[in-house]
Amino acid sequence: MKTSTHSSSFHATEQIGLESGTGSDSLPLFLPLNSYDRDLCGRLAVSAKTAPEVRHMARLLLELGRLSSLKHAAERTGLTCQMLAELRQTYLSSGLREVLGMRQQLHIPATPPVRLTAAERAFCRQVLESSEGSRGRLRRARALLLLDEGKSKDTIASETQVCSRTLERLAERCQIYGVTGAVNDAERPGRPQCYPKSEFVPLIREVMGHEPPTTRFGWTANDLRRVLAHHRPEAARMSMPTLRALVTAAGFGYGYAPKGAASMSLSV
Repeated sequence: MKTSTHSSSFHATEQIGLESGTGSDSLPLFLPLNSYDRDLCGRLAVSAKTAPEVRHMARLLLELGRLSSLKHAAERTGLTCQMLAELRQTYLSSGLREVLGMRQQLHIPATPPVRLTAAERAFCRQVLESSEGSRGRLRRARALLLLDEGKSKDTIASETQVCSRTLERLAERCQIYGVTGAVNDAERPGRPQCYPKSEFVPLIREVMGHEPPTTRFGWTANDLRRVLAHHRPEAARMSMPTLRALVTAAGFGYGYAPKGAASMSLSV
């Protein structure tokens, strides 16, 4: 590495420590990623098509973008203050593309270390004490505490019943989403509702409470679906189990139609 690079790194270190006049701990963010770069790093960090070196750097940048000081960044990542100052200076002067290619230059390990703050340890202990959430959530909280204590992956794997690769992914998730995001279960919204109860239950109550049945046997499922389709066209494709569930949620019962009726009857 050239002498000029070292010199600029030391200047960057001094600048970081003196920016606010009270030391590095008073900086709002160590690495001020803009919204575009943060979103791009988030996609690169989880994409299987991204080169491993770029994926590792993207995870590191996401973590540095959440930390508040040079000292905190050095303790969290295990990198020296000089390396981190050089990385920050490169990002500010040359942009994200230049920084993503610095992994070999900075000697960044493939598996990030886990070093929790006091608040993060308290959060993990609270998860274990409350026993709320899935078993996976409890295992992740316990595994992070053990990783923070410096125990080996084999020891942690035997104690938490998770494999070494899962522990590596957990450490990677900490870099990408933070400790809270790594411990908590990911949201799984599933398929959007085609017939939301908040809209169809009041409609069914209005229809069955005011409009007379079309047959002498009372409401049938086909008749109700046909009337609902006049109000909401998508109701014409509603399946029978969905219609039964909505009718039950509306407070109406249902039973089998007498012989000769077109379909299952609905009793008010």
